[in-house]
Amino acid sequence: MNETNRRTRKKLLQALIAPIPADRRSRFKERVDNITPDILRPNRVDLFWRFVCERQNIWKRREKEGESPPWTSDSTLLRARFTNVYRELDPGTQYLVKHILEAEAPDKDKIFNVMIYRL
Repeated sequence: MNETNRRTRKKLLQALIAPIPADRRSRFKERVDNITPDILRPNRVDLFWRFVCERQNIWKRREKEGESPPWTSDSTLLRARFTNVYRELDPGTQYLVKHILEAEAPDKDKIFNVMIYRL
């Protein structure tokens, strides 16, 4: 491993173990404090599961069945881009597995490369 890689690895590891700055902590605390039991009302949970199922159906229609767009009638899913329900179906994760995790390299290098890739 060359000196540049060592310095980069050291900086990354220092950033990962550094304490969270106070301004970021307060923003996170505000978000957490705003979570109430109301968020888990049955109709909201149903909406979440409908989204999950429809997003997976879109992937199936596009990738497995080879259909042409539109793959859904849901206006939000037509307009916006969402990741796949199963992370391992995303092209980025497939690349990570094939080119980083399955590569011939020491485990600590693989871990470092995964962290860099996911930044």
